[in-house]
Amino acid sequence: MSDEITAIIVDDEPEAIEYLSTLLKEEAPEITITATAKSTDEAINKAFRKHPDIIFLDINLGIKNGFDVIKELEQDNHVPYIIFITAYEKYAVEAFKTNASAYLLKPVDPEDLKFAVEQFKKQREKDTLQRDIRNMASHFHPKIRLNTRTGFILLPPEEIIYCESDGNYTRLHLKDQSQKIVSLNLTTLLKHIANPKFKRISRFYIINEDYLVEVDRVKQECFLTVNGLSIALKYSSRFMKGF
Repeated sequence: MSDEITAIIVDDEPEAIEYLSTLLKEEAPEITITATAKSTDEAINKAFRKHPDIIFLDINLGIKNGFDVIKELEQDNHVPYIIFITAYEKYAVEAFKTNASAYLLKPVDPEDLKFAVEQFKKQREKDTLQRDIRNMASHFHPKIRLNTRTGFILLPPEEIIYCESDGNYTRLHLKDQSQKIVSLNLTTLLKHIANPKFKRISRFYIINEDYLVEVDRVKQECFLTVNGLSIALKYSSRFMKGF
């Protein structure tokens, strides 16, 4: 696991951003600040582009607030580790009802900040361990069971070229050029397959990396090849961190 930690600071007060940036350099130099934002829209946009490990997120951001940022990120299944920072203790209970991972009160105490960063590191190690366990499990169970509208299918993952969203269902495009519709959406299917070779490239597609031969960043297309047949699928840059 890489020791690099990336972060975005979101606060509508420039002085607060500057203070936290300085504090992080002093107390947590392992964290690289890749962007800052002063509004919810800017925060959402930069989170999707930068894919930070942590967002240091102020709650009061004008008309919208930090909770709106989390709600927007949740819609695309992309919620980094959130550390809320605010001057108002009254938000603490609401913060922990969301996906907030820590809560710091302004002015941020250096020791509290170090503790929050250490909690992130422990959680990241735990998440990595769980991924390793799931990957091992998929190796020892070569076929996966997927529910369909009428029953279920047993399928080796390597037979799947790509998966296409079909409302609340997913259409599997298979190596033998047949298709199967399973009763899972893309997000749930990706967790169910639990195989690192399967990568989500947009809201509509998951691909099997074994069949990927080219990524065109100008056209924003992924090209897959199977049995001499070339398949072009549009991708969204916010999902392409792993490439």
